[in-house]
Order: sequence, then structure tokens, then C-alpha cells
Amino acid sequence: MATIGYVLAGLCLLGALRSGHHWLTHGLAHPDGRDIIWWSVFVTSRVGLWLSGAAVFVIAAASASNGSTLSQELAPYRWFVMIPIVLGAMQVLAAFFLARGAGDQPTAEND
Repeated sequence: MATIGYVLAGLCLLGALRSGHHWLTHGLAHPDGRDIIWWSVFVTSRVGLWLSGAAVFVIAAASASNGSTLSQELAPYRWFVMIPIVLGAMQVLAAFFLARGAGDQPTAEND
């Protein structure tokens, strides 16, 4: 059973590498300072989601089953659920602000 967990963790790690390569090679068309910051948050959270998935499988595979249920063994790692939630929220916020773009900001002339 542990082998399956490690294989799935390896697949998630490959997904993280592929995602990072894909998004870093497809850069911004017209970057400005604000867009570069949001782009880096977007890419970091996207790759981080894959890496957190890999970490879940490694933690589950490394848990020795000595008669207790898997949920009992993983109880000390309940806080880890917050990592994908926060990374997903960061990704949504970054995508929102990237979609708005720097040109959509209100200026004194447009008021």
C-alpha cells in the first residue's frame, strides 16, 4: 500500500514540475510591476497545490499501519488541510487581479 502512495506522490511531483515549466515558459504579454507580482503568486500557488498533493501521499504512505485506522494516524496532520485551501484561494485572487490588468485601474482623469 505504501508503494502506491509513493507512486502517486511521484506523479504529483511530476505534475508540479510540468505545471511550473508550462506557466514559466508562457509569460506575460505586457508585464508591469503589479502584474509580475500577481503572476508569481499565481505560479507559486499552482505549483504549491501539486506539491501539497504529493506531500499528502508521502505522509499517508509513510504512516505505519499498526492496527489503527488511517484517520487516527493522520490526526496530527489535520492542519495540513489548510495549505491547499490557502493556495487555492491565492490562485483565485491572483487570477482575478491578473484578469483585471493594470490598465483597468481607475485614475483621476477617469473619475
